Amino acid sequence: MNLTAVASRPRAGDDLVDSVHGVDELPALLPTHDVVIVIVPLSEATTGLVDRDFLASMPDGALLVNVARGKVVDTEALVEAVGPAGSELRSTSRTQNRCRPTIRCGACLVSSSRLTWEG
Repeated sequence: MNLTAVASRPRAGDDLVDSVHGVDELPALLPTHDVVIVIVPLSEATTGLVDRDFLASMPDGALLVNVARGKVVDTEALVEAVGPAGSELRSTSRTQNRCRPTIRCGACLVSSSRLTWEG
């Protein structure tokens, strides 16, 4: 298994990777990766980072794991990319400090670290 690191700008690597790629290199990197894990803070630069172009660049069958804030992923683009199963894919909504899971998608797993099941 190979690990590719991407950050806001390219730089030298560390014990885990030889180098860190800049975010501007994502379009060239995404098509060659079967698993993409998104771990970024929510900011103006990262809102909508995972958009239609990002998702279209990923190979068929690739796995997207978003452990960043929800707004990093464009939900409409994700629903389109998932295809027919996307009609049942929804983000969680917060009501009175509780998350209401409304996600029903055969091969999809959407989770929240603060998820509370109701009813």
